[in-house]
Amino acid sequence: MKDSQEVLSHLYFSNSQKLRQARCLNVLKSLLPPRLAGAISYIYKKNEKLFIVIDQFGLKMEFNYKRELIKSLLKSIHSQTSLCENLQDAEIVISVSVKKRNDAIERARRYSYPERAEGEFENLAQNEEIRELIEKIRRTIRSARN
Repeated sequence: MKDSQEVLSHLYFSNSQKLRQARCLNVLKSLLPPRLAGAISYIYKKNEKLFIVIDQFGLKMEFNYKRELIKSLLKSIHSQTSLCENLQDAEIVISVSVKKRNDAIERARRYSYPERAEGEFENLAQNEEIRELIEKIRRTIRSARN
């Protein structure tokens, strides 16, 4: 009887095309700059196109500029490990999905609490700038209270 390690290693190192493609895409994501890799929601291949779905509108232009970098990374991954054999010539499509962002906004709404402070405190600051900052905080608390 095979133990779990043997089964997992067999699955991981098998020649299944989907697994090889998934490993290739994981390696690609790990080789991208951290700022770009963090913005990727998911990557998939469909009909000879490589779809990169990101969660930030502002980075779409940067991803469009980095298409050649992504293609060169795919070629270098293939030359080193022979994983990305059918992704080298794939057309790269960058799209934006805000589903992840909407989930974060919902979680933020769920955990928001009403303001309990009343803004009633002494302002003992001697410095005029600090005194004005404290008064601004007091006004913010009172406006959040109402």
